[in-house]
Amino acid sequence: MPEQSIPFDPALLGQLACPVCRGDLRQDNAHLVCTGCSHAYPIVHGIPVLIAERGQSAVKLRPQS
Repeated sequence: MPEQSIPFDPALLGQLACPVCRGDLRQDNAHLVCTGCSHAYPIVHGIPVLIAERGQSAVKLRPQS
């Protein structure tokens, strides 16, 4: 089963913040990415997992070319 079987409601973005730096978040496929510190948080079954320890650098999410 794909990780994002239930879609995330983008209308919620204005109510969420990065748990590390409190920056704004933007959606990037199956992750929410902080516009301040670039941490990326997974969206699992439509629910963003905004736990600092689960975040990773958005640079690591980009495929290598």
